[in-house]
Amino acid sequence: MRKKLRYAFMIILVFLSAIFSVSAISLASAGATSQEVIPLDSYVYEGIDSLYLLQGLGTATTSRPWTKAQARLIFNRIDGSRLSGAFRASYDVIEKEISSILPVKLDDVFRLGGGASASFEAYAHANTQDFMMEKDWVRGFTDRRPLLKLNLDLSAGNWGYIHSDLQYGRSRYTSESYSPDGTGDGYGTDTQHGIGVVVPSGKAGFILPTSLYSMRQHFQSSMSLTTALVDIQTPKRAVFSVGGGNWNVSLAKDRLSWGNGHSGNFIVDDHVDFHDYLRFTAFGDRFAYDSSIIFLDTNFSSSQDPDTDFRIFLLHRLEFRPWDTVTLVVSENVMYKNDVANLSYLNPAYIYHNLNNHDMFNAIAHAELDWAFSPGWNVYGQFVLDQARAPHEDASQKGAWGLLGGVEHACIVGAGILTTSLEAAMTTPVLYRRDEVDFLMFRKYFVLGQSGEYRSFVLNPDYIGYPYGGDALVLQWDVSWRVPGQGVLGFRLMGMRHGKMNLLESHHTGGNNEEVPDYPGATPSGTADEIETRIHAQLSGEWQVMDRPNVSARVSLDWVGAWNKYSFTEDDGSGMVAYRNLPGFTHDFQLTAGITVSI
Repeated sequence: MRKKLRYAFMIILVFLSAIFSVSAISLASAGATSQEVIPLDSYVYEGIDSLYLLQGLGTATTSRPWTKAQARLIFNRIDGSRLSGAFRASYDVIEKEISSILPVKLDDVFRLGGGASASFEAYAHANTQDFMMEKDWVRGFTDRRPLLKLNLDLSAGNWGYIHSDLQYGRSRYTSESYSPDGTGDGYGTDTQHGIGVVVPSGKAGFILPTSLYSMRQHFQSSMSLTTALVDIQTPKRAVFSVGGGNWNVSLAKDRLSWGNGHSGNFIVDDHVDFHDYLRFTAFGDRFAYDSSIIFLDTNFSSSQDPDTDFRIFLLHRLEFRPWDTVTLVVSENVMYKNDVANLSYLNPAYIYHNLNNHDMFNAIAHAELDWAFSPGWNVYGQFVLDQARAPHEDASQKGAWGLLGGVEHACIVGAGILTTSLEAAMTTPVLYRRDEVDFLMFRKYFVLGQSGEYRSFVLNPDYIGYPYGGDALVLQWDVSWRVPGQGVLGFRLMGMRHGKMNLLESHHTGGNNEEVPDYPGATPSGTADEIETRIHAQLSGEWQVMDRPNVSARVSLDWVGAWNKYSFTEDDGSGMVAYRNLPGFTHDFQLTAGITVSI
C-alpha cells in the first residue's frame, strides 16, 4: 500500500516539475511584475482594504495571500489623485511595498534578498488555575513572534520567486509540561470518542495537550535559552512561486485565508500557523479564479512512524466584480482521503459534489457577498453549506451550515485612518462533522526532552475553517485607528455563546463518530451548565520607534470573562482527555508586550 502511495505522488511531483519548468521558459520575457508572495501579516492587505472602503470599491479579493503582480492589479483600481492626508500616506506606503525589488543583483536574471529580526516578548496573566490551556490565551502560539528570525529570498526575473525562513523560538509544546515540578501531567493519551474521524475512537499511540506548564505560569517570555524548549519545525514559511502578470502557481508552506470575516472565515481561515498547499490563481479586473490543494496530516502517532494514507482538501473558487461596488464569490470544495491517489480527482474543473464515494469524499460549498453602498461603508456576508437534506433524502443527518454578516466603515480622524466593523456569526452544531470524511484537522508538533527524554509528537486538533467551529453564536466589534507608517491603536469587544459540541464531543447520539451526525441539539446546544458564555475585551497598540534599524514596539491588554468555561478534565491517571465546564464565572487579565528589531 505504501508503494502505491509513493508511486502516485511521484507522478504528481513529476507533473508539477514539468509545469514549473515550462513556466520558467515561457515567462522569461514576461512583463514587469513580481511573483513575490506577500505574507498575510503585511500592511498591504489592511491598507488596501481601508482604501477600497473609502472609495466605495467593494472589497479587494479575499482569496489571500496575493503576489505582488496581483496586488498591483488590485492597487491600480484606487484613484490616488483623490486621496490626501492619512489616506495618501497609506497609499504611498503600499506603493513602496509592492514596487520594491530584492536588493542584491546576482546577474541579469537573479536577485537576492533577505533580512533578520530579533523579538523580545513577555506574557503575563493573573488566573493560572482556570486559564491553563494554550487556547485560553487570546494571543497564543500563532500570534507570538520567535526570538530570532532570518528571511531568505531569491527572485528569477519577473516570473519566479523563492522564500524561506529560519526561526529560533519557543516550541508550542515542550517537555516542561511533563510535570517538571511534580504538579501533574500536561498531556493525555486517549479520548472517549476520538477527534471527529481524523483520530478515530479506540485508537492508541497519540498524545494530546491538556494543561500546559508554560500556560500555568504568571509570567513567561520568548527567551528560550535551552534547546530543549526550541521549536525545531522550521521553516514556518517556505514559498516556491512562478507566474505572469495575471496568473500564478505556488507550492508553499504558508498561511491561507478565504473570506471577508473579521471573527473568522468558514472554508479556510488564517488562525492556524500554516498550511502546506499547491495553488493556482488567475486574475483580471472583473474576475478571479483560485484552485488550491491543501495537504493535511493523517498520521496521528506520537512516534516517528511513516504515513500510510493521505488526506487533501481540494478547493476551487470563482470571484466576480459585476460592478465596482459589488463583489460576489462562490466556491465548491471537497475533502479527499484514501491510501491510493487517483490523479483524475485533482481536475479543478470537476463538480466536486458529484464525487459520490462517501468513504473517500465530503463536499462543502460557500458564498460571499460585499456591497459598498456608499463611500466609506460596506456590508458583507458569508454563508457555508456542509450538509443539507435533498427532497428524496431522509432526516437521519442533521443540517450543517454557518452564516456570518457585518458592516464596515472607514473615515479620517485627525492624522490617522479610523476603521470599524460590527459582525455577527452563527454555526450549527455539526458543521465540519461527518461519519467518514470530515473537515477537522490536526498539526503535529515535535517535543524535545531533556537528555533525550520525552521525544515525541503532540497533536494540536483544530478547525480548517471558522476558529470556533460549530455550535457557536458570535458577536464582535472592532475599532482601529492607524497613522500610516507610524503606528496603530486598536479595541475589540467580542461575545460568544458556545454549545456543548466541541472537538472531542461525538456528533452521534450513540457516541460513535463513524456513524452519521445525528446530534440533536440546536445552537447553542446542551443544558444551561454545558453552554459557555464568553466576553473578551482588548486594548492594543503598536508603534514605530525607529526606522534605521527598524524598531517597533507593541502591547496588548486583554480581559476574558467566562461563565461555564470549557476546560480539560483533570487527569485521573487513565490518560483520558475530555472537555468539562467549570461551574460559575471566572476571568483572566492577560498582558502581552514586545519589541522587535529588524534589518
